Amino acid sequence: MKDEKNRNDLIVRYLSNECSQEEVNELLSWIKESVDNERYLNDFRYTWIASHQLKPVDSGKIEDATVEFRNRILKSFRDEKTYKNSSVVNILRVVSKRFLKYAAIVLTAFFLGMLAKSFFGNKIQSGKISDYKYFSFESPKGSRSIATLPDGTKVWLNASSKISYSLDYNVVERIILLEGEAYFDVATNPSKPFVVKASNLNIKAFGTMFNVKAYPEENQVITTLLEGKVTIEGTDKTNKKFSLQMDPNQCVTYNTGNKSVADPKQEATNKKVDNISVDKEKSPLKPTVIPLEKRTLVEPEINTSWKDERWIIANEDLESLSVMLERRFNVNIRFIDEESKAYHFTGIIENETIEQVLKILSLTVPVKYNIDRNNVELVLNDKLKNTYINALKSNSSLKPISN
Repeated sequence: MKDEKNRNDLIVRYLSNECSQEEVNELLSWIKESVDNERYLNDFRYTWIASHQLKPVDSGKIEDATVEFRNRILKSFRDEKTYKNSSVVNILRVVSKRFLKYAAIVLTAFFLGMLAKSFFGNKIQSGKISDYKYFSFESPKGSRSIATLPDGTKVWLNASSKISYSLDYNVVERIILLEGEAYFDVATNPSKPFVVKASNLNIKAFGTMFNVKAYPEENQVITTLLEGKVTIEGTDKTNKKFSLQMDPNQCVTYNTGNKSVADPKQEATNKKVDNISVDKEKSPLKPTVIPLEKRTLVEPEINTSWKDERWIIANEDLESLSVMLERRFNVNIRFIDEESKAYHFTGIIENETIEQVLKILSLTVPVKYNIDRNNVELVLNDKLKNTYINALKSNSSLKPISN
């Protein structure tokens, strides 16, 4: 490249998805010239992602936002002994000129510092080229995050979730690796399908809004489609490839363990779920070979409400709900007795604290709670048990507990 200014301008246009194919090839050639070039782009991209977490507000605060953003990220670099000579100062100057002039500080100073630290942290210290093959964006327990990818695709990340994508994302292909749960609002590009890799599935979309829940410890991948078209590809138990197309308002559950998914029609007769009706069309897929279940949702928003202020919980048993609460509020929940796990909760959580949520829970189902810092204990409330059971008998919409 001719000079530093042209290089930075090219990187900014690449991250803004404004480059021609010739310019993309030029940038890739420059990256391959040295580890330092690859590291520079890596640092630039992390800074770019961090800056996109800011939202436009009062123009009078723009200067404060720019200064605060620079200072917090620079502080995290000053803490890295092995990176004293970083070119981050210049990177921040370029990013600020292009983006931060439209932004102000809606994130707190503390969060900006933690954001920079999470982006740069361990990747900077090793300096190995293998560490720069993928960019990662994480949302730890107790938090949710929003990221904008280079192609304009928006990603909402649930707690304890991570996405990764390669250095050449959006050059030839658009592939995302997912661990956890994410909601995608995909930028349309007919020539480059958007692919989410979760477990051993490839979930393909073009211009689509969909949710994927793929926590490794849950042994299943749940895909919920709101708009557009999605194709799920994978291999069955005999290692034969399969492909399943989804339509809006459908949900597909893929079992990553050894357990086969039951016949959906038989499942519907055994277990009624209020907001779900099983897809009645005959499917060529055999549940005994492919552990897939496709359902049509009456209210698909329930599966994606975790990203909104109004989190909707629909007939969730307390054992499953406790896992969600642990992630969302960064707490540890322990059941004193097994019976408590079987009760179900339906409600809307809107900006409540964990203690407020537990208070609502104790008024809805017969459980009591104790909180010690971030540790929660749930125990059966025998006094309210009979009242709850009588309420079940008079209200068929409530889900009974398992015997």
